[in-house]
Amino acid sequence: MRGDNEMLLKDKVALVTGAGRGIGYHIAIEMLKEGAKVVVVDLATDQWNSDTMEGTFQKDKDFFVYQLDITDSESVRSLVRDVFDELGRIDILVNNAGINRDSLFVKMTEKDWDDVLNVNLRAPFILTQATCQEMIKANIEGRVINIVSTAGKHGNFGQANYSAAKAGLLAFTKSVAREMARYGIRVNAVMPGLIDTPMARSLRADILEKKINEIPLKRVGHPKEVARAVIFLSSDDASYITGACLQVDGGLRM
Repeated sequence: MRGDNEMLLKDKVALVTGAGRGIGYHIAIEMLKEGAKVVVVDLATDQWNSDTMEGTFQKDKDFFVYQLDITDSESVRSLVRDVFDELGRIDILVNNAGINRDSLFVKMTEKDWDDVLNVNLRAPFILTQATCQEMIKANIEGRVINIVSTAGKHGNFGQANYSAAKAGLLAFTKSVAREMARYGIRVNAVMPGLIDTPMARSLRADILEKKINEIPLKRVGHPKEVARAVIFLSSDDASYITGACLQVDGGLRM
């Protein structure tokens, strides 16, 4: 077992959105194991202790929970300022939060389109801009990791909105990586495939079996496997990597 001095994120502060469950929850847990202080942001925060709710920073804790609508730009900017005021820094931002509103394109409502684009693309823009502005002021060589999707690379049937948002987030990653490199801020993406999350478990058994058969490794991925990819890109082991997209999909989209 590694000691404290071998923790990959020791003394770092990370902000993870959509960390109330699923992949985001596992990212936060793995970051805690690696020595980081983690700010958990989500609308649903029931997996975290209630005494840390609503932005109450506790100096003796390693994690701090915010129940927040990340599409509210004023709330987001206030949160980022609060984290810098209370913890002194943000070293790592993980834009993981996302929603889906699946529908055939010809039947998709403008609201379903707007809701998905707001959470999956507009919110990461707001968070990344606010965080990078503070990183630059504080001369922090930070890391931003965006959780994208194979849908954004190849498109998914019934997910025109989700696919467009994730494709946009991948392009956003590369563009911001170019701009932030001069400040030592690295910006990368992780692209999960079929992962054992509530979304995957909601699939019909026959559809799930078909999807698994398309994966060369012939299995569903575990959220921890995505989380460890995020840990790598957040650590100094990835110090010469920016603008990259690391696929964690069992070879589905190789």
